[in-house]
Amino acid sequence: MGCGSSREALRGPPPRRHVLAISRPVDPSGMFPAPRRDTRGVPIPYTQYELTEQNILRALHYVAQYLAQNRKNLTIVAVGGAVNTNTAFTNSELSLLREAATYAEERSSVPLGDKWLNNETGTIGGTAEHIPEQMQSARAQNGVIFRKPGLTVLAAPWSYAFVAKIGRITYGTGRAYDRQDAVVYLHEYIRRHGNVPVHVNRVREWGTHYRRNVPDVILREIDDLY
Repeated sequence: MGCGSSREALRGPPPRRHVLAISRPVDPSGMFPAPRRDTRGVPIPYTQYELTEQNILRALHYVAQYLAQNRKNLTIVAVGGAVNTNTAFTNSELSLLREAATYAEERSSVPLGDKWLNNETGTIGGTAEHIPEQMQSARAQNGVIFRKPGLTVLAAPWSYAFVAKIGRITYGTGRAYDRQDAVVYLHEYIRRHGNVPVHVNRVREWGTHYRRNVPDVILREIDDLY
């Protein structure tokens, strides 16, 4: 009888199947420019162009103009790309900056693309958690790239800029000019620290701090170019 009741239990109604509802991909909040996806949720690639320094400075002039017209002064830290900022903004500031970028794109004599001004770097692990520290270091370093009423663009701390370039080279996502940029960043760091050469162990510490690979083979290449 015990076996019979057990069999009856096993012959009971099958368990209900739960239907899994898969939501659309969720992008990190605060990304600039806002990510774009098609109707299936697949990311739409951004359009990018090779821009000259003059193109970028002119576009920044328009951004500053728009911000000043809206009685806002922002300081951003440029860390690569066209103007890739890792500065943390409030939602209202981010919205205003997006509007300013659109304002610049509409007035530029050359196409700027979708990512000429972005905060992609600030969403990367090893960078996002150090934004306040980098902002403070950038202000102390005071490497002014652009300054007009409404907008100031500061160079990122040279140590971070250097290992970020090394990371791009290492992962094969860099561009032809990245090695020369790395040389410039290293030179600026050395110049601002008493012209004392940087020991490789110090560079490794930077890499660990910012979670960037700094392989010896790439460092030797940069050293040869220096």
